[in-house]
Amino acid sequence: MNCEILNILYVKCNGEILCNDDFGERILLGHVDSVRTADDIEALFTNSQYTHIRESFQKGVVPWPDVCEHCAFLRHNDEFTDYIAGKRLTKLQLEPTLLCNLNCRCCTNDVQVQTRREPHVMAAETYDRFLRALHGAGFRVDSLEYCGQGEPLLHPQIGELLAVTREVYPQAWQRVITNANVSYAKTLQGTSVDEIMVAGDGIRQQSYEQYRVKGKIDKVVRFMADAVADKQQGKPVVIWKYILFEFNDSDQELIEAQHKAGELGVDSLLFVVTHSEFHSQRYPMEALAKLPIIIPQVATNAHPSFFDGVQQGVLRSPVLQSLKNRLCKQYRAHLDEVLLFPGNLLQLRGWAAATEPIVRIQLNLDGEKLGEVVPTDLRPDVEQVYPAFQHQPMGFRLSAHMDKEMPGTCTLQLESYGAGSRLLGRTTTICNFMPYTDME
Repeated sequence: MNCEILNILYVKCNGEILCNDDFGERILLGHVDSVRTADDIEALFTNSQYTHIRESFQKGVVPWPDVCEHCAFLRHNDEFTDYIAGKRLTKLQLEPTLLCNLNCRCCTNDVQVQTRREPHVMAAETYDRFLRALHGAGFRVDSLEYCGQGEPLLHPQIGELLAVTREVYPQAWQRVITNANVSYAKTLQGTSVDEIMVAGDGIRQQSYEQYRVKGKIDKVVRFMADAVADKQQGKPVVIWKYILFEFNDSDQELIEAQHKAGELGVDSLLFVVTHSEFHSQRYPMEALAKLPIIIPQVATNAHPSFFDGVQQGVLRSPVLQSLKNRLCKQYRAHLDEVLLFPGNLLQLRGWAAATEPIVRIQLNLDGEKLGEVVPTDLRPDVEQVYPAFQHQPMGFRLSAHMDKEMPGTCTLQLESYGAGSRLLGRTTTICNFMPYTDME
């Protein structure tokens, strides 16, 4: 049993250190006001709350039964890990402010503004002191994420927060998550942010504002365009996060959004499955592979609660297959990802390319047919490595419900066919399943 609470740190704008799950925010783990030196950091992570977390997971029980069982990050089958004990944080999540300019449905911001202890804007000096104490205690921080129950870009000193992070932890990846209903020039232009994730659920105002109440999609589009134009040496990476709701999931709007993403030049358009109210009925988790994807920049993801119990395939090629791959010039194929969800839902993603058009791809599992797909996605990353395969759809996704329990190890075979059902190539991959851990 495990969760990420001993891997990350979630700091609220009023200095409270809480569990980073929405339901778990009622658990107070500490406060930045008590931290002024490196010794204070040591005391924080060995206090009664953190000690209780460690002892509970080591016993195989949840720390707070009435809370943890509702947590999106609880993993019943994962091995216990404690990065904090090794002085490492995979992520420091900072809520710069509770202020927000939207009134999104299902969001508790308005309630928290009325009930939560002030301040509702973190002082830059407070963050500076805490970060330097963390560094002084010898902690490594892999990434910084600016988000929370408010809009981070409404913090009047957001540039200073980014700057002090870059000074104290120059190698840490800095990600800002924003609703983008602000001016890019007045907030982030010229800062050292590495990634900007823009929450924009729709491309048509009528559907977008159903969830992002008071929001303007034209502001979102302008923000993304300005961010792309501000790129230097590939940064900031610009990701458009599009949560699939029942009012923005028509094929026409999904395709329209992809056209706009290509026009803007964003690095990725991320379609996300959610479990909240108003979630898409057309594209639940089991139908995600049927999304009408027409550009290579599209990716898919899901709310963390979907990943409890998910098994991820560790893929390797047999020696003979690896030799064939080196020698074959007319055909290449590869499985990028294999996920097994509770309920025996298997999801595969990969690509296949040949010097002649591929009409269909058949996937087999341990010698039995799993399903067929048609390659639909362009893959410029593959074209760059294999210039012989240019300007052809080669990416594919497949979802399949299994009638029986999956073995811990299986053999997946990918067969590609051309015109007249002529076999163009066959690729074999050995798949070993392990708990899914990559939540980003």
